[in-house]
Amino acid sequence: MLLLVFGIYKDYAQTQSDTIYIPNYIVQDTTAFSETTNDSVFPDSSKTKILNASNKKKKQGLTSPFDYRSSDSTEILLDQQMIRLYRNAQIQYEGIELQAENILLDMNSKIIIAFGALDSSGELTGKPHFKDGAEEFDADTIVYNFDTKKGIIKGVFTQQGEGYLHSQINKKMANNEICIKNGKYTTCDHEHPHYYLALSKAKVIPDDKIVSGPAYLVIEDVVLPIGIPFGFFPNKKGGASGVIIPGYGDDLGRGFYLRDGGYYFYINDYLDTKILGDIYSNGSWGVSNETRYKWRYRFSGNMYAKYSKFIKNFDEPTRTEETTYNIKWRHAQDPKANPYSTLSADVNFGSSKFKQYNYTSQDDRLSTSQNSSISYNRKFANSPFNLSVNARQSQQTNLNGSTSVGLMDITLPEANLSMSRIYPFKRTKKVGADQWYEKIGFSYTGNFKNFATGIDEDTLWTNYTLTQFKNGIQHKIPLSTSFKIAKFLNATPTITLTERWYFKSLTRSYNDDSLRIEIDTINGFARAGDFIVSLPLTTKLYGMYQIKGKDPLVKAFRHIVTPAVSFSWRPDFSQAQWGYYENIYNKNDSLIGTYSRFNGSIGTWSGIYGSPPSGKSGMINFNLSNSLEMKVRNRKDTITGGKVVKLIDRFSVRTGYNMAVDSLNWSDIGISAGTQIAKLLNVDMSMTFSPYDFNRETGKLINDLLWANGQFGRLTAANLSSGIKISSDGLVHEKHKSNELTEGERELLRVSGISDQMIDRGYADFSMPWQLNVRYSINLTRSYDVTRQDMVDNVTQTLNFDGTVNITKNWKAQYRSGWDFKNKQVSYTSITLLRDLHCWQMSFNWVPFGTYRSYYFRINVKSAMLQDLKYEQRRSWLEEL
Repeated sequence: MLLLVFGIYKDYAQTQSDTIYIPNYIVQDTTAFSETTNDSVFPDSSKTKILNASNKKKKQGLTSPFDYRSSDSTEILLDQQMIRLYRNAQIQYEGIELQAENILLDMNSKIIIAFGALDSSGELTGKPHFKDGAEEFDADTIVYNFDTKKGIIKGVFTQQGEGYLHSQINKKMANNEICIKNGKYTTCDHEHPHYYLALSKAKVIPDDKIVSGPAYLVIEDVVLPIGIPFGFFPNKKGGASGVIIPGYGDDLGRGFYLRDGGYYFYINDYLDTKILGDIYSNGSWGVSNETRYKWRYRFSGNMYAKYSKFIKNFDEPTRTEETTYNIKWRHAQDPKANPYSTLSADVNFGSSKFKQYNYTSQDDRLSTSQNSSISYNRKFANSPFNLSVNARQSQQTNLNGSTSVGLMDITLPEANLSMSRIYPFKRTKKVGADQWYEKIGFSYTGNFKNFATGIDEDTLWTNYTLTQFKNGIQHKIPLSTSFKIAKFLNATPTITLTERWYFKSLTRSYNDDSLRIEIDTINGFARAGDFIVSLPLTTKLYGMYQIKGKDPLVKAFRHIVTPAVSFSWRPDFSQAQWGYYENIYNKNDSLIGTYSRFNGSIGTWSGIYGSPPSGKSGMINFNLSNSLEMKVRNRKDTITGGKVVKLIDRFSVRTGYNMAVDSLNWSDIGISAGTQIAKLLNVDMSMTFSPYDFNRETGKLINDLLWANGQFGRLTAANLSSGIKISSDGLVHEKHKSNELTEGERELLRVSGISDQMIDRGYADFSMPWQLNVRYSINLTRSYDVTRQDMVDNVTQTLNFDGTVNITKNWKAQYRSGWDFKNKQVSYTSITLLRDLHCWQMSFNWVPFGTYRSYYFRINVKSAMLQDLKYEQRRSWLEEL
């Protein structure tokens, strides 16, 4: 074939002196091209040269029509049935498209030659681009036979699946297989790749695989002493199953390890799974499974399960074993799948010590609990009713020695049936304004709950757990209307009915011998209902102060006051006429006490919805809310000429007075405020004051108002919290969305221990040079210690900060830390360095001290095709507490 190519060049050279030029329309009249060229397709074409025109009998060449074009000129040799196209040449023939700076075509042999040209700087431009169906590649030179579908290609660059193939000489076969000599395989899309596997020879089978002989690794043109006797690279479209190479390293407590090695199963485009295993030199081990599924426009989700055994002190007699497990499941339904029915799940269930013995994300490490929920919601079309069924679980997992570690609360199940507000008296055909009775409306909420609390994880799967469940049904119906008083006062009278249904109740008796109250549980249906009547009154008052003068900096102040007064009344449901409480007497008919039939003591049954309240109530609640704004000059605003600045977002004072009791009528006084300073610093505070004095000997409140002594009240609780969020690009008003990150950037964060939840909350933004978030809070609770005869302050403070710094375009540093005021030491601290290396990525995560002291270094290829081409180094000092 190469000899034929040289012959074409020779014939062409011999005919250069016998050239003549004619317009393109004459070519259309010739027999060979009468079906191929159309001036309507190629208008204003350049001149065409006919070489050695004669009337010799033509050999049969190309039998199908073909289209061609060029931006400069076209040469045609009628005797030799040859065509040459100059500059930006294009040919289409039988589904094959070829573009190049220059193209030479022999119509008799059906051989085409395409090659580029050197520009003034010596760079090769106009390289051939070949496309045959799904196959597509670039090259320096292409020699191709339209008849046999074979070709010789030099300097090819083509994409094969997720990888790219470079080679010096290729032979394309008729079945589209390509034989390669001196090739390069890489996932880097640069023409001069950052790394590649140098292939002595290889064979590419389209949509199947790439098989090579001996190969070695080259990074930045440096040959590394890493080679393989042969190579096998999957080249199928879609997924493929395969072995997952484990990571290796050294763990302080468990020794040398191989971790996260196993097998990946590609089942179909909707489902895949992988099984992984861990093994340590001291005998510890673990096995896990992760399954993903997705049905477009229907649902998606993933499931994760791990079981592990941790061995400490391998030698007897101090050998100990700890078995842990964890199950996670996330399921989300596409809103378009069914607008009336949705199923969602977010499950995180397992051993409380799982994170102590297994590597987890930073979020999981710092969390003090793990929570699970599964929810099904159903909307009934053309009706006000909605149904939801839920299952929930919450478990304490903090490692601070708390006795509640491992205890869990379980709700299995909980069902809610709700009806949105309806107006039964509203006219179907409205005429004029609404009448007062048309605004009367009511809604309904029904709740069934089966609930257990304080379940130990060691007894979870025993019959004991079943005996701890409490259940019941609650109905609530608020009936209300609304109207205005004197046009400015909004009134909303409301009656709220509450009905509780239980399947157990309590009865008590007094044992005169032991002088104790004995409690018996009665099985059977029991009900308890109550109601409350309320009348809230609200309005808004506006105050404006305008500053006079010629274009002052501060134009006006506006003060908004929202006073609210609410009246509520409720009878005493502990009275005998209601039947919810019982009076307990001794043998002398002396009253021992009054107790609810639905509220037990510790260790006995109690109704999950409680009991109707005891004691008569006639409350008047007061609330006064304020906000203060300032309008300042803003010359950038050409419409209003000013902008509004909030000085105080909210400042409220609240209290209440109970008219139905004979003492201690006033409620605690609550004060809260919040504002934002220069759109930079958020500050929130709250305080609670008791208006009454107390007995120094018993610590109980007495009916002496401190106001009478000139005191505002006695401080019992206070809270102050603030946060600042700034960046080099200005103030950060909202979190950056995770969909702004590339998959490579997301993977960099994942391998550094950052969970998908934090990524979705906007943990990293590769376009921002730096960002800083600082949060501080202090809480005070003040109580009286009878033993010490003194006030005791319990103060809790937290200080946390995190942020990112873009050192360069491709270097990013992330950090998080804080201060533990109780232990007077730095809290959990982590530093992460991320480096985007185009086709590679690098991460280094360091926890310098504390329970989770560790480091993890990783550099790897981004593409999943060569995901095992990586280097990892990690060490952890995680030990049993």
